[in-house]
Amino acid sequence: MKGAREKRGEINDQYIKDHAHLPNNVLLQLIEDPDPQKRTVAAALLGQRKDQSAIPLLCKKLSIEKALYSKIAMSNALVEIGPAVLEELGSYIGKIGKNQHESLPTEIFKKKSYPLPRDIAIRAIIRIGPPAIPYLLKLLNNNPPSLLSEIVDAIGHIAFYSQNQDALEDLILVFNYSEEMKILHWKVIRAFQGFKDDRVIQLLESVLESSKVPAHRWEAARSLSQIKTHKSRSIVKNWLHDKDRKVAEMAEISLRW
Repeated sequence: MKGAREKRGEINDQYIKDHAHLPNNVLLQLIEDPDPQKRTVAAALLGQRKDQSAIPLLCKKLSIEKALYSKIAMSNALVEIGPAVLEELGSYIGKIGKNQHESLPTEIFKKKSYPLPRDIAIRAIIRIGPPAIPYLLKLLNNNPPSLLSEIVDAIGHIAFYSQNQDALEDLILVFNYSEEMKILHWKVIRAFQGFKDDRVIQLLESVLESSKVPAHRWEAARSLSQIKTHKSRSIVKNWLHDKDRKVAEMAEISLRW
């Protein structure tokens, strides 16, 4: 009888070895199997084999999968296949689950790491890393603000951990037109933490000085501190006693980093 984890699709190395002889066409059928463990092993093996023919089905099943370990295996498989998944997976941005930001945060983010994006498709895309940047930049054109927010999340996350600066000009452009799009503007302010550039520092300082949106201001303080230059840290110090308690708290926490 299966335990709780097995019912959620968990498998071990022996389970994978027992199915490793199966050809890809059989594995594609197992992705549709009612048994979540079969779905997990099929995804794991297709990912190991980097089977590009499996991309449409893996994306489709990832979008509806309920079993935790099967969902993880499908996401991992897409990452293993690599940049070839971007066109198909990109069509699912904003469409998997309902955990995307629909409002600005009411609390500051106190961890030093870059916040993990909420969108499931974006989480897979960021693991592909810098090779995904050109595709993400293409998506910055002709998409609604809700999708742009997720795309900016991915760009910021990749830039922060890889120091890839290719998206800088595009993000500055989005910043300049998005002030009234509160969530998108906040995501750009957050993404700026991955870009050590004087123009970015100047823009973030302007947010602290003139924005009337508290979440924008405390996020600007956080991003400035993450840029880690003498100039950016000096700016943050100026807001340690801000009248907005959360802005002051964010400045204090981030300077300790």
